[in-house]
Amino acid sequence: MKKNLFYFLTAFLVVLSSCSSVDEDTNSNNKTYNMKLGQQFVVLPKTIKISNSDNSSEILETLSYNGNKIVSKTSKNERTDYTYEGDFIVKEIKYNTQSGSDVKKEEYSYAYENNKLVSTAYSKNFTAKYPNGSYRERSVYTYNADSNAVMKTYYKDLEFFEAEKLGDIELERNIDQLTFVNGNLTKRVSVISWGSYINYYDTDTTEYLYEYDTNNNPFKNVLGFDLLMKDVFVNNAVKTTMSSVLWNGNYLNSNSSNIEYVYNEEGYPVKVSERFKITEYIY
Repeated sequence: MKKNLFYFLTAFLVVLSSCSSVDEDTNSNNKTYNMKLGQQFVVLPKTIKISNSDNSSEILETLSYNGNKIVSKTSKNERTDYTYEGDFIVKEIKYNTQSGSDVKKEEYSYAYENNKLVSTAYSKNFTAKYPNGSYRERSVYTYNADSNAVMKTYYKDLEFFEAEKLGDIELERNIDQLTFVNGNLTKRVSVISWGSYINYYDTDTTEYLYEYDTNNNPFKNVLGFDLLMKDVFVNNAVKTTMSSVLWNGNYLNSNSSNIEYVYNEEGYPVKVSERFKITEYIY
């Protein structure tokens, strides 16, 4: 009897230990896979803290989701709402909430073809006189066979154009050549269009170069974010270089900025340091 009881207790402890191990792995924030169900967790940033390197100011943003679709991003005085059609983000509206009520600050609209962004519309400065915004931009994307793109951006500044008696016109602001490698934007050459009313001095061309690591972008799993052409790509930029370029192709001036990352076990950044800004992610 004692011998049977010993074997029973031994088997029970083995099963208990096994269950405890599974539960611990399942609930661990550092585990990518659900050990019990065999399903992959979707890693999404839930909280973002942005601060100066001297900690003199801090912004805390909370992100909410429906599955892996982002619903909103909220901070103390601002909120951004996102609207989807299917798997695509079609609208993004930012509100100033400081007064206790929503005051629309900025609005983006997005259109797609063949799973690629083909146009964006941006507006700001909403007033009773300009309910659709006194400043508006429109960008149009065309792609070639290797998936590189040309972005043409047009704008209206209704208040300024009205003061200058230019009427309700739209001007081409700039043309950008976009180069992609393995899903990352590696080069952008931006040329200011003639007659754009944008002031420039020694040059009207700026070249941006981006270098990446092989780790995961924090927004990698947010559905549709990688299509918006807004700094969310497959990996993380570790160095950016901005250069002014003359018409003859010579560089007028150039400066670089390095970005440092601290990663969790799954290769997602938990801390990003760049110049005077520190960004921290909680998943």
